[in-house]
Amino acid sequence: MAQIVIGDHLFDVVKRNPIKEMSRTTDGGWIVVDTLDSPVQIKSARGLDERTIEVIAYQGAGMEEADALANMAKLQKPVIITDGLGKTWGKWTIQKVTTKYERVVERGISQVLRNSLSLLEYRQDEHVSISSS
Repeated sequence: MAQIVIGDHLFDVVKRNPIKEMSRTTDGGWIVVDTLDSPVQIKSARGLDERTIEVIAYQGAGMEEADALANMAKLQKPVIITDGLGKTWGKWTIQKVTTKYERVVERGISQVLRNSLSLLEYRQDEHVSISSS
C-alpha cells in the first residue's frame, strides 16, 4: 500500500522512496492587535495550511526521484494528494523541492537522497476566474 500519492507520483517502501516524516501547520485565523490597554485578538481569514514531506530515496533510482519531484514543481499546477487509506487531502501547490545528496561515490552517484517537499493548500474557488484570458 502506498504511503502517499501526489498527483500521479507514488511514495512507498516497495518503490524505495519511503516517507521519513511529515508535518502540517494549520492557521487558526486570528491576528493580535496591540492596543493601549492590552493586546486584542481579532478573527481574520484563516491562512492556508502548510505541509512538509521528507522522503528518502536510495541509490540510482533516487536521482530519478529527485528529477521527477523537481519537474512536478516546475509544472506550477495544483496537485491532488491522497494518503495510503484512500483519503484525499485536496489540492496543494508545490512551493519548493529541496534535494540533499548523501554518500556521493564515484561518478557523482549519490547512495542516499533526501527530498523535502514544501506544500501549500490550494483553496481558490475554481468557479471564479481572476482573469478572462
